[in-house]
Amino acid sequence: MRTSYTPRPAAGFAAIARDWAAALDSSGSLPVSVSAAATALALELHGMDRLVAAESWSGFEAERLGRRLAESPFDRMPSMLTETVEAFAAAEPVGPDSAAPSSRWWAVCAHVLTGYADAIRERALDDQEALLAANIAVREREIEALQTTLEDRATHDPLTGLINRTAFDERLAARDPDDDQTLSVLVVDLDEFKWINGSYGHVVADQVLRATAARLTQTVPADAQVARYGGDEFAIATALGREASDLLAQAVVDALAAPFEMSVGSVTIDASVGIATTGGEISLDATDLIHHANRGLAAAKAAGGRRFVRDDMLSEGEHVRYRGDLRHRLEVSTALRHAAGDGSLELHYQPIVETATGRVVAFEALLRWRYHGILRRPAFFMDIAENSAMIIDIGNWVIDTAVAEVAQLRSEIPGGDVAVSINVSARQLRDRDLGARFAAALEKHDLPASSLWIELTETALIADEENAAEVLSTLADLGLRLSLDDFGVGYSALSNLSNFPITIVKIDKSFVMALRGSDQDVERRRRVMIGSIQAMATALGIDTVAEGVEDLDLHHRIQAIGCTYSQGWFHGIPQPRERAFEWFRRGTPGAT
Repeated sequence: MRTSYTPRPAAGFAAIARDWAAALDSSGSLPVSVSAAATALALELHGMDRLVAAESWSGFEAERLGRRLAESPFDRMPSMLTETVEAFAAAEPVGPDSAAPSSRWWAVCAHVLTGYADAIRERALDDQEALLAANIAVREREIEALQTTLEDRATHDPLTGLINRTAFDERLAARDPDDDQTLSVLVVDLDEFKWINGSYGHVVADQVLRATAARLTQTVPADAQVARYGGDEFAIATALGREASDLLAQAVVDALAAPFEMSVGSVTIDASVGIATTGGEISLDATDLIHHANRGLAAAKAAGGRRFVRDDMLSEGEHVRYRGDLRHRLEVSTALRHAAGDGSLELHYQPIVETATGRVVAFEALLRWRYHGILRRPAFFMDIAENSAMIIDIGNWVIDTAVAEVAQLRSEIPGGDVAVSINVSARQLRDRDLGARFAAALEKHDLPASSLWIELTETALIADEENAAEVLSTLADLGLRLSLDDFGVGYSALSNLSNFPITIVKIDKSFVMALRGSDQDVERRRRVMIGSIQAMATALGIDTVAEGVEDLDLHHRIQAIGCTYSQGWFHGIPQPRERAFEWFRRGTPGAT
């Protein structure tokens, strides 16, 4: 029984089988010759000969056979079908008596090919679905990871890895307000961080912040929470009580005072800490805890920093005073920030004379600031400036102005070789660009290096000895003279003379002024001490400057001791440029 056949459109081999079936003639024979090899390959298809010999068959059964073949590990299947197709495509038509496969064979073949092609296509679709499912699973994992990252970013500081202010506040706020268990909050602020940021740049500043976070984490108890609360501010929440949290605060101050080894060398900072505690009879919510800890921090900073203050240790009067101090510092800081560019800074000059002859050899440049119409001395504002990057801008202004004004003075007097002595702060000594700043000023005004004396204190030297040694070495290599101020009252005066390239020491005025005191024993000891300093300096090839020479008697005493230079009111008080330089122009420096 012959079954009519209408092949379904399909890709690949099924489409070719459709063309074969359409080519059957009315006798049921295919008018083409098929090679014996191709026919043998086709007949090797599993089960195909059974279907052709059957009395009845269905296209569905043939297609199912094709699907089984597609799913089997029969490796020859693709090459066999390809050979068969190529053989039929290349065959030539022959006469009606030629032997050829029956139409039933071709119908079965067409259905098998259709089933095979459908199975292959569906397998591809299944593979695509599996691949899509796998991609979706990957994307879901990526989204979950991204969500975790975003949540982490929302609650953690990316620089230090600590929780951020938002997370810290939320965790404090989540505390049961009726919980009477002890909780202490410490707010930690780095006293000198703005200067580090301004002097070394953001890379080193970030290194310091990461190192600070690590030290805090190592210092606090394991169950404490540490957060980066702001730019250079950290917060700690701990279950420690009053006494234990006081000990922790001191441990934090001590830990952060130790030098940090950064990429630029050793960096030293200080920290202030404010503390507040709740629990028991004292009940504070999260907002109050932070507020009270910040009040303690303000008091610690107003007292000079590098300490901790507990808010409830302060009286209301102290709170008022500290708030007033902070308000004053803020106002001064805001105005001072613009001082280098608004014309409110000026330099006064005091002569330094050769003790034996009275000849002016240098002028010390002394900074003044006109604030609210009053000319302020450095004691009014320098502490604020040195606790921020402003000191660098102000120091640069002093260098540029002093060099320019002395250069003008030297140009007005043929052969004038007067020098200018410029004070340098501890913060400036950490500035690696300080040497380049002085070199540029000298080059701009065509001055020799010998026309600059750099004046610094022993406190500035020991604040960061490693950086100070490097910067001072650079200045000495330029040919500048380095002068150590207030010699004899510092921490390690003798070692400073060997550790740093000092060429001038300024004997503190407290020694000089005691030479004319009423206590003869004190006078004798001071005279011996000044004489010893002078003898030591002479042996080391170092010049001396006696400060505080206020009258003729002291001048004679200093002459007798043999000090190289002297400075004080007897030789001239600090005055604005024109009045101070007029003495030099006339060549008659003297008492006023």
